[in-house]
Amino acid sequence: MIKTRNESSQSVWVISTPEVELCLTKTGGMMAPVTFRRFGAGGERSVRPYYISPWQDEGLDLDVAVLRPLRGDFFCAPFGANGEFEGSDVQPHGASACESWDDPEIEQTDDVVTLRTQIASTHPRGTITKTITLRTGEHAVYTTHTLADFQTPLPVGHHACLDSSDDAPLLLARSPYRFGRVATSNSPVYADEEYRSLPGGAEFESLTSVPTRFTDDPVTDCTIFPARRGFVDILATFDEIPATGESSNGDTTLSGRGYPAWTTAARPGAGYLWYSLKDPGVLPSAVMWMENHGRHAPPWNGRNRCIGLEDVCAYYADGLVPSISPNELNDAGVPTALESPASVHYVQGLVPIPSDFGHVTAVHFADIGAEFADAHGHSVTTPVDWRYVFER
Repeated sequence: MIKTRNESSQSVWVISTPEVELCLTKTGGMMAPVTFRRFGAGGERSVRPYYISPWQDEGLDLDVAVLRPLRGDFFCAPFGANGEFEGSDVQPHGASACESWDDPEIEQTDDVVTLRTQIASTHPRGTITKTITLRTGEHAVYTTHTLADFQTPLPVGHHACLDSSDDAPLLLARSPYRFGRVATSNSPVYADEEYRSLPGGAEFESLTSVPTRFTDDPVTDCTIFPARRGFVDILATFDEIPATGESSNGDTTLSGRGYPAWTTAARPGAGYLWYSLKDPGVLPSAVMWMENHGRHAPPWNGRNRCIGLEDVCAYYADGLVPSISPNELNDAGVPTALESPASVHYVQGLVPIPSDFGHVTAVHFADIGAEFADAHGHSVTTPVDWRYVFER
């Protein structure tokens, strides 16, 4: 029997292991709340790291469908703002983030629980199958999204949004990347009732030194959030894609295809580190949506703060047409759309950390898991099947 309940005004399906309870919205297929249980020293507490939008219980009639359930991590196809395509409008972030998914199949053994569901997109036309797996003994979530029968390439991506409602800082880090750039859509200082602090199209070598619009403070550190209160900004970094037999962190490969690219968000004040793992050959970009009270149109109303750490194959968050058209990213060898059929494998999870843990500087992968090392000489390990992101 499929377990269901209501969470923040949305009907959700629920799967769980002793370590993780995961809620998935029927509308939009959004993953939150996710409760990581038996967590930390002694396994005495639970943690919910994902964001849930503050208007969920306000009964608003919202025109933009993706905003109705907005929360946690969700898969977008086509990823981004979208607009007209072949004579009809495409919803922001696609049907997969806006419409109802089919009733799922649940498979459960003593050690593994898997939820599988599907959605049919009518424009562009095709199907997406979502598979979510939890494994006993791990604070990790494994997801696969399989695209079939689409006649046009699609920008796709995960839209993981982390809670940042209090002032506890998130320390952000990424595996090595070729270069970074502020989204070109960031160009106006003020547009659509949004304020932007970073100049659109500005290129940078490090997230610690990103150009701003401010004469008195010309660069900013985008590895710490919350920051730049009153603004909403989007930027992206573009991955190095290791040759076969190499890794992005200098280790000897075990997989034969390199190691995963990674993103981490350490929250020492709350005692945890969130991470994501991906195949950079499938999702070669990482978009950061930094929302810090910078949006004033309804339902945002200047009250929202969260950060989206979004692993994508897309032209920033601009949508279908810009991503499948020639652009400066695909001209530079960065793919911005996937051909169907395709499968996108992804892992995200949580690791306990001490209160003086810093920014992650390296991730080392071994047979049984991953080790996260910081700039202060600390390291933490977690069991995770990182090879999952390379499955075909």
